[in-house]
Amino acid sequence: MSKAVTSDDSPNDPNPLTFTEIEIPVPWGKIAAKVWGAADNIPLLAVHGLQDNAGTFDRLVPFLPKHFYIVCIDLPGHGCSSHFPSGFVLHYMDYILSVRRVVDFFKWKQFYFLGHSYGAQLGAYFSAFWPEHIIKLVMLDAISTFVYSDFMDRFPVSSSRLLNMENRIAKKQPPAYSFEEALQRMLESRISKLTDDAAKTLIMRSLVKRNNGVGFSTDQRLKFAAWVPWGPEQNVNILQRIRCPQLIVLASQSLPILSQSFSREMKMFRSRRNFTCIVVDGNHDVHNNQPEIVGPIVTKFFTADKSSL
Repeated sequence: MSKAVTSDDSPNDPNPLTFTEIEIPVPWGKIAAKVWGAADNIPLLAVHGLQDNAGTFDRLVPFLPKHFYIVCIDLPGHGCSSHFPSGFVLHYMDYILSVRRVVDFFKWKQFYFLGHSYGAQLGAYFSAFWPEHIIKLVMLDAISTFVYSDFMDRFPVSSSRLLNMENRIAKKQPPAYSFEEALQRMLESRISKLTDDAAKTLIMRSLVKRNNGVGFSTDQRLKFAAWVPWGPEQNVNILQRIRCPQLIVLASQSLPILSQSFSREMKMFRSRRNFTCIVVDGNHDVHNNQPEIVGPIVTKFFTADKSSL
């Protein structure tokens, strides 16, 4: 059952909004989502990064256009969404298809897409596979997924680690923590530092009650990411199929890594007429740490006339 609550993620929130919790049925369970705005408004799908959840956008939403119907989902194995069935390797295409299931649930013909990190990658590939659906695409601190030419060497190692982890999990109870301990573990495991407000907003959706404390709901298989079924050359060929206007907002602290890792993809994007790249001061989570910086940039891009891009 849907439950309306009021956003109180930050005492400095310039525009507290009301959101609704919904559940989207899928064959293995549910995809959970937070939705903001009226259902008859322009649809905007927001997808978080790997091992994050829909809460990553809580502090950004107040800075986005008020005439949008904003749907922030928890990807499978994240937040409040069901995990993919046990015993299987997580596959990249299953996540892309999960996004498609959400779109089909709402019966959207066209919509805007906002993604952070892994969610931005999914948005890019969705835009390439189904270009007729995406009006505009915003990618926050991501260009595309990591693809490898040495897959034959990587697969045996990664799959062995996955099997070992499955065996360990089957033999012991998952740990329980106090809230403070869980918060500290999350902060220590992240690639970029979160502010206190950003961290508390994000973690609440990743915790479940366990014994006398809390535990993480995140699928542990995500530590091994998800298998990508294509290589570097095909990656660029796929991304070239994107037709909609694209905006990439890169964090200054991530720029050296992203520029080196995705040089071929960035060269391709920069050659396109409808591509915009803006660098902002901050780290990989700048959209959550400092939404007042990222929000106006995204809003300007979404509301600009296509002909002016």
